[in-house]
Amino acid sequence: MKGKLDRQMSQNWADSELSSKELQSLIRFCATQVGLSYTNTKKTLLQTRIRKRQVELGFDTLSQYLNYVLPLPAKHPEKLNLIDVLTTNTTSFFREAHHFDVLIERVVSAFLKNPNTKRHDKFRVWSAGCSIGAEPYSLAMVLKDFKETHHQFNFEIVANDICLRALEVAKNGVYPHSEVEKIDIHLRKKYLLRNKKSDKVKVCADLMNTVTFHHYNMLREPPPFKGDFDAIFCRNVMIYFSEQDNHELFKLFYSALKPDSYLLIGHSETMQSEFIQGHKGFKALGGSVYQKVK
Repeated sequence: MKGKLDRQMSQNWADSELSSKELQSLIRFCATQVGLSYTNTKKTLLQTRIRKRQVELGFDTLSQYLNYVLPLPAKHPEKLNLIDVLTTNTTSFFREAHHFDVLIERVVSAFLKNPNTKRHDKFRVWSAGCSIGAEPYSLAMVLKDFKETHHQFNFEIVANDICLRALEVAKNGVYPHSEVEKIDIHLRKKYLLRNKKSDKVKVCADLMNTVTFHHYNMLREPPPFKGDFDAIFCRNVMIYFSEQDNHELFKLFYSALKPDSYLLIGHSETMQSEFIQGHKGFKALGGSVYQKVK
C-alpha cells in the first residue's frame, strides 16, 4: 500500500513539472519583467519557488498556475506575489562593514567640505535593492551617530525593493535578535528596542523616520523619487541581473548621483569597463567604491 502511495505522489510531482515551453515563458518573464537572469539549469529552483503559490491558490499543477498568473496585469496582486517568490532576499546588518567606514570618512567628509554644500542641505543616500531593510537601517545608525557630534548635519535615506514581502518587514522594522547580534552593542542599545516577551527587536521610531521605503522595479520603471544623491549603495543586487540590465542600472545610478558623488557596490560585483574608461562614468577608488566623474 505504501509503495502504491509513493508511486502516486511521484507521479503527481512529475505531472506538475513545467514543460520546456512553459519554463521558457517563466524565464522570459523573469528577464523582461523582473530583471532576473535565469537559465534552464535553474528549472528545479524555479519550480520549487512557484510551487508555493500553486499550492496556496489550489491549482493542481504548476502549468495551471503559470497559465493563470502570466497573463495578469503587471500590478495584479498575484503577479506581485509571483515576483516575491522569484526574488532572493539575502542580506544582513552591516554587511561588507568597511563600506560604512568609507561612508563617514570619505563620502560624508567630502559632502561637508564641498563649497557647494549649503547649511541646510541634506546628505541623501539611496539604498537600491534594500531587501528587508538591514542596509538602510545600518546606514541610518551610522549617520545618526555621526549627527550627534555634528549637529548641523542632516540626512535622509531612500530605499527600494521589488519584493513586497521584504518591504513589509523593512517598514515594520522588527527582526529576530539573531539577525542583529553583529551590530555594535552601543548602536543596539541606542537604536533597537528589545521585546522581553519574545526573541525580537524593533528599530526605534526616531531611526525609522529617517528612511523612506518604495516598492520600485529599478529596471522597468522610472524612479518614484528625485535624484541628486550624495551616495548610492547597491550591493549584491546586480549579481542576479544580465549584463545588459546592469548596463542600464549603471546609467541610472550615474544620472541619479550629484557630480563627484559615490556609488558603492558589492565585493563580488564589478563595474563595467566602459563606465570607467569613458569620459562620462566613474573612477574606481578600490574596495568596490566608485566616484562619479563628469
